[in-house]
Amino acid sequence: MQTLVVLAVLAAVGAACEWGWEEYNGSCYRLQSRVNTWTIHNFECVYEGGTLASIKSEEENDFIRRLAHGRDVYIGGASFGYNWEWADHSSFYGYSNWADQADSYPPRGRPCISMNSYGQWEAHCCANPPRAAVCVRRW
Repeated sequence: MQTLVVLAVLAAVGAACEWGWEEYNGSCYRLQSRVNTWTIHNFECVYEGGTLASIKSEEENDFIRRLAHGRDVYIGGASFGYNWEWADHSSFYGYSNWADQADSYPPRGRPCISMNSYGQWEAHCCANPPRAAVCVRRW
């Protein structure tokens, strides 16, 4: 009987995210390992019911870094004006992890954010170089 209860609890906990997605703090994340542009990755994330990942804390940043397995990945930050915004339209201000503080203000010609293998954020062109990406579905 105890084995059945444990299996039922494990099934319920794991049922929050579909296969290929990983749960963290009530949301589901997936590494898009194929390299592409920020725009195409975000379109694919939206098609799957999410967006490119917005990052709200150091813990979430560390989780996404581990999920990326040492790869540079696009995350959901972008600027098509004077301020950074998250792809899910949530507030950008609060937590940040810039490799170069100069990037905290959107530089011309580099309006998309990627995370490097150290978990630090960098401003990049949205198309070059193509990278992997991390999607999130928030509930």
